[in-house]
Formats: sequence, structure tokens, C-alpha cells
Amino acid sequence: KQWYQRRVRDNGLSALPISIFELKKLAWLDLKENPELQFPPPDVVGLCRNDTECKNCATSVKEYLRKVNSEQESKKQKELEAKRAKKEALKRELRRLEELENMERRKIKQEEKAAEKARRRAEYEAAAANSDVKKSKEDKGHKTGSNNSKIVTSHKDSLSSFSILSKLSL
Repeated sequence: KQWYQRRVRDNGLSALPISIFELKKLAWLDLKENPELQFPPPDVVGLCRNDTECKNCATSVKEYLRKVNSEQESKKQKELEAKRAKKEALKRELRRLEELENMERRKIKQEEKAAEKARRRAEYEAAAANSDVKKSKEDKGHKTGSNNSKIVTSHKDSLSSFSILSKLSL
């Protein structure tokens, strides 16, 4: 013990690692000749003037570092939970935004379909109005024309009806 005590004294320690609390067989600790030691605080370390005080130092330092470690672990857990909660909130927000985007796309598609339907209806009505104008002109021509012109006219009517039907099927 004497050699160990001489060697460890005045080694310029400013802090002890927290993991010291895990040393199960640490029964004696002499830190009196380390004036720069700030962690653990001097009131935890004690004076270490004799063997009993050095044993108490080891016990109190281990207990203090165990408490510090548990506080750090709980702080880490809280930070992790906060990160998880934030991540979940971001995921929910992303899903909500995606749903809004999908709804917007559906609305745009519906508007495009309605516009296409209106355009086709307008084309159909224009074609129907055009065919009515042709019919009325042809009817006037039938009164003055011969039988052959009627056949040709009816053939023209069937072509225009066919063209209208083919446009509607598009």
C-alpha cells in the first residue's frame, strides 16, 4: 500500500471519471494530495487523513458518482424521448401534408376532367348546331332540287352524323 500511495499522490488530477462507481472492489481512495481536484467536490472526497477516512472517501465518491451517472442517464433518456416525440410529430405533419397534396391533385384532376367534358360538350353542341344549319340549307335545296340531290344530301347527313359520333367516342 505504501508504494501505491506514494505513486498516486500529487498526480495532478482535476476530475475523476464517472465510471469509477462501477468498481465494485474499490474500498480505499486517497485524494488528499490533489489540490486541483474539482470533481467530485471536496466535501464528497473528505480529508483522507487516515485509513478510515480513505475508505469513507471511496464509498462516498462511488455513491456520488453513481448519482451523477443516474442523473446523466435520465437526462439522456428525456432527450431521447423528446427527439422521438419531435420525430413522431414531424412524421404526422408529413403525412398530413402528403394527404393535403393528394387531395389537391385529386381536385385538379377533377377540374381537368370537368373542363375536358365541357370542351367536348361544346364541340358536340357546335357540331350539332352546324349539322342543323346544313340540314336546313339542304331542306331548302330539296324543295327546288331533284330526287338525286336528295340521295346525295342524305348521304351527306349520314357522314356528318358519323363524324359527330366518332368525335363523341373520343
